[in-house]
Amino acid sequence: MSPGLWTCTPGGHIRRGEVVRRAIRRELFEEFEVRVKDLRFLGFTAKDPHHRGGQYHFFSGVLSSAEKRLQCHEGQKAVFFSPAQALKLKQHPLSRKMLKAYLLRKSKQIKQTLSK
Repeated sequence: MSPGLWTCTPGGHIRRGEVVRRAIRRELFEEFEVRVKDLRFLGFTAKDPHHRGGQYHFFSGVLSSAEKRLQCHEGQKAVFFSPAQALKLKQHPLSRKMLKAYLLRKSKQIKQTLSK
């Protein structure tokens, strides 16, 4: 994405004829050697004012690889952070926006579950 900024939204390109969920799994394995499952759609944006062009699809998922398998083949470093730690990092604006949206959604789901 942008040099000097952290992101919780690794990027990539969808190959011709490839479905979005497959592209996400492929990119995460190519860039970080991790596998994910239970991908859930979070949102979509056609433009990022801080980066040129492209469409952005946002999903959350469950890591199905061991955390110790994490590698960094693109970018400078790959690290797992808690959401609270991630919010303190110098982050790409779109990444921060999607992390906050994800946390808000999780918070609402927890409140709904507790009120039942």
